[in-house]
Parts: sequence; structure tokens; C-alpha cells
Amino acid sequence: MKKHLVLFRYLLLAAAGVIILFPGSMANAQEGVDKYIGVASKKQSHRITTKEELFEFLKRQYLNKSASNDTPIISRSDNVQFALARILTDDYDVHCDPAHGNLLPANHYIAGSVLSSMNFIIEVQYGNKTAKNQLAFQMKTIDNHCKDIDELNKVKEFLDEFVTESEEWHQIVLSAREKKAAADARAKEVQAAADARVKKEKEAAYAKHIDEVRKGTVSEIKNFNDALIFYDAQNGTSLAMHPRVQPDNKLYGISGVILERAEHDGDMLIIRLSYSRYYAFVTHALAIEHNHGDIKNLRIGMPLNIIGKYIGNEDYTTVGGETRTAVVFKAVYLSQ
Repeated sequence: MKKHLVLFRYLLLAAAGVIILFPGSMANAQEGVDKYIGVASKKQSHRITTKEELFEFLKRQYLNKSASNDTPIISRSDNVQFALARILTDDYDVHCDPAHGNLLPANHYIAGSVLSSMNFIIEVQYGNKTAKNQLAFQMKTIDNHCKDIDELNKVKEFLDEFVTESEEWHQIVLSAREKKAAADARAKEVQAAADARVKKEKEAAYAKHIDEVRKGTVSEIKNFNDALIFYDAQNGTSLAMHPRVQPDNKLYGISGVILERAEHDGDMLIIRLSYSRYYAFVTHALAIEHNHGDIKNLRIGMPLNIIGKYIGNEDYTTVGGETRTAVVFKAVYLSQ
């Protein structure tokens, strides 16, 4: 009579929203997980005949499922329900429902309700608020099914023992998850520090490279971005779209596509700016002289990066007969 009061108090506290943590060995928590996780997937080599064997089997299953962060619900398989029915009959002298021939053992129905209650107990331990009401409802189902008060108390005695047992499992899982969370946090800190160090090294190397490009101490200009820095050129896209009345002879960078040479063997290329309907005229002799562009390697219809002095404007007529003005750049750098 005293033992089933543990479950009764457990239900009252659960209904009040209190999560119970029974005393357990936290020091050996990880050892317990290491011992049991993964074993549940192995087939049982013998039939479950005692409460201890049932709890051992369920513990292995529980800890195996706890490897994820989900609530480790225990099995409702036929072999577990049959074993529990036999244990209630043989070890607890419970006879809440009779056997059904050779198909179902005595207490098969009540064993199913008890298994459901065991899972709701686990869910309450993991903070599932709706499970409290479901547990209370399942206990009423057991009360209604077991008419004999002594047998009902024995069922509750079994559930009391499961509460104590499952809380020990819960403590093992909590400890293992806390250790894993701490290890993950440390790993993240180490990775973040390594990433920050790599980022700092890359930024320092890039800053050094930029400084060398600006000073002209690099052996060659490898790309358009380096060329923009080397020549201290401004973005010329807006200028090409809206030319100045008076060209300023400053250096600008633009990107576009080569349409054609203005005249056979002439020095001027006609460029259409990338993603626009605007054009620019580019002379290339100076770029060749600086060894920053070779007309022999340029291809019509291909993208082209240009840095050049804004030296003039050139009118042209569109297919629709409209007269427009294009900028003229004297290129010091060309690349495709």
C-alpha cells in the first residue's frame, strides 16, 4: 500500500507541473551510456521472464534511442507486452483480465495500458506537458479495469518501481547530453578561434598584397581588382552611362563586351557595357605599350575589363536613328 503511493504523489506533482528528478549516480552516467547504447538493436538470446530482465531490456532500448535528442519512448511490441503480462501474473499475482485461449496471455490488455502509462511517465520526465493529462487518463483506465483493489495496488506498485528505474535512466541521459553539449561548445570555440586566426592571416596577407600593388612592388598585375588598385582607378560605369561635358583625363575601370574594331587595323574598340545598352570606345595602343593588354589575344563577343583615361566623347547613331554620346577611354589595362 505504501509503495503505490509513490506513483500517486508522482501524478500529483506532474499535474502541478513539477518534473521529478530521483537521486541517481551522475558520476557513472557516461559509463552507463557507453555500456548500453547500441546493445538494444541486438536480438534477445532468451525469453524475458522476470521484471529485472524486462527493465534491463527496456533500459538498453531507452538509452539507444536517447542517442538522438528526442524523447526515448520504449517499445510497445508484442514480445514486450506478452512479457509484461506474464510478469504481472506470475510476480505480482495480478489477474485483471483472463487469457484468451492460446493467443493472448492473462493480463494482456492491462499490460498494454501499463506500457502506455510507462511511456507517459517518460514523457513527463522530459517535460511534455500534455503527457501529464494522458498519464492521468491512462491511470483511470487501469483503475476501471482492475476492480480488485489489491490487484490495482500491485499494478501501481510495478509502476512505482518503473518510476524509480526510469528516473535513473533519465539521469544517465541528462548527464550524457550535458557532457556532449559541453564538448560541442568547446569544439565550436576551438573551431571559431581557428577560423578567426585563419581569417586574420588572410586579411593580413591581403592587406600586404594591396600595399605591394599600390607601391608597384609586385612582379605582375594578376587580375582586374589588382589593376584597379594599382592604377587607383574609379568605377566608370556611371560615367559611361552619363558622360561628362568635359572629359577629365582621370583613370576609370569598366567591364563590357567587345563588339568590333571601329575600323580595320584601327586602334579603337567598340565596347558594350555589361548588363546595359550603353557603349564606350576604347583605344588600346597604350595598354599594349604598358604590357597590360595585347590586341592579338582579345576576342570579339567576349567580356573585357578595361582601365583607361577618360579622354573624350564620341557621338554615334543607334539603329533607331537616335544620336547618343559614348565615352572614349585610352586604355592602360585590358584583360579577358
